[in-house]
Amino acid sequence: MELKKYCDLKIIKNTIEIKITIKELGFIVWNVKFVSIVLNFLMSNLETIVDSLENKIRRISIRLTDLRESNSKLREKLSEAQSLNEIQSKRLNSLENDYQSLKFANSMLGSSNSKRETKLKINNLIKDIDDCIARLSN
Repeated sequence: MELKKYCDLKIIKNTIEIKITIKELGFIVWNVKFVSIVLNFLMSNLETIVDSLENKIRRISIRLTDLRESNSKLREKLSEAQSLNEIQSKRLNSLENDYQSLKFANSMLGSSNSKRETKLKINNLIKDIDDCIARLSN
């Protein structure tokens, strides 16, 4: 904005002489007041926005801390569950082996439920023994 539009401007020996009318001075003062009001409004809104952002960041930080703690607890529970699962799998395998051993022992004793199975197993054992004897003879 050029000052010459609103006033007479003369430069005499390093001195500036400005002649402004009352009407022009009133217009300039009004503009300064308006700019001041706008700046105050913007600054108050800026403070509100900054305060709001600070509050949101604080809440997010708290939430992040809570989530990290929760995640840590869940990892511990997962580790415990995996350990328990491994122990139970080993126990299940052991029980299955025991069951097969008991089933075989029961069939060897000649239970009425599995006489046919017992005969087949005995015949297979005899064949295996005969094969071993034949290999040892050669």
